[in-house]
Amino acid sequence: MVKIGIEEQYESSAGARWSRTSKVPMRDTNGKIIGIVGFAEDITERKQAENVLHQYKHIVSSSTDMLALLDKQYTYLAANKAYCDAFNLISEELIGNTVTNVFGEEFFNTVIKPNANRCMRGEEVNYRNWFDFPAYKRRYMDITYYPYYNEDYKIMGFVVNGRNITVRRQAEEALLKSEEKMSSIFRVAPTGIGVVKDRVIIEVNPRICEITGYSKNELLGKNARVLYPTKEEYENVGTEIYRQIAESGTGTVETRWLKKNGSILNILLSSTPINIDNYSTGITFTALDITERKQAKKELTKLSTAVKQSPSVILITNTKGDLEYVNPKLQ
Repeated sequence: MVKIGIEEQYESSAGARWSRTSKVPMRDTNGKIIGIVGFAEDITERKQAENVLHQYKHIVSSSTDMLALLDKQYTYLAANKAYCDAFNLISEELIGNTVTNVFGEEFFNTVIKPNANRCMRGEEVNYRNWFDFPAYKRRYMDITYYPYYNEDYKIMGFVVNGRNITVRRQAEEALLKSEEKMSSIFRVAPTGIGVVKDRVIIEVNPRICEITGYSKNELLGKNARVLYPTKEEYENVGTEIYRQIAESGTGTVETRWLKKNGSILNILLSSTPINIDNYSTGITFTALDITERKQAKKELTKLSTAVKQSPSVILITNTKGDLEYVNPKLQ
């Protein structure tokens, strides 16, 4: 019996090896078998290469990324399962097909072809775009094209790696809308709003500028000390604010600010960290100008004292004529 191409593994002093043997009977002139001629070939390197190739194929087929190899005529030469699944096709239906047939001529000409042409000039190309897949409908994809070279380092086509980043894209869009909304509130809020990092001003809204008389450019990058009439006031506010933040996450104090023109303002200042576990990311603060409120309260106190101490009788009634207040003189 002739045995050709038998592959066997055996142990040697150098470790496991593979051989391919062929055994052919040797016959005499009468056709009688008088021996066996054997041929052996060491195929260890080939088997190792096949094992590596099998591992690569397993990795590629298991990848959730869409992977494909195309030639210079935009014809599919290979594609992994994820790529085929996206189009509800099996490998045999996709291989030999063209990108135009798969994606449509308009999408091919406007999106795929310009980027693929750049790749086949030797450039690694990355771009992001919305794709419509029969299996998944619309997805936002991160696409990379790599030039595919032959042994003579001549470009023969390109490799496609497509990753679904739809969820990330939707999160980015939601974040952008949220940031735009917060930015609009930040700009139009009647209360002064700003951010400091290590008590250095890194952001202020227009109301802060109105309150202080400084422009935004004059405040950004400056230490908040510029807003306080004395170093003692500045340090006391910092100590008290950070004490309250450590206790409850937010700090509120009444303080005084020094306007650019030298006048003094009464300010209700509230602060809270952007990240409660890491103050170095910044502290958001609000500043409410209560100067007029404080002045009104002061004037009301003066008036109340004057009424109480008046030598004349003073009566206060409501609109119905009911007596609501009588100063001590009548009593």
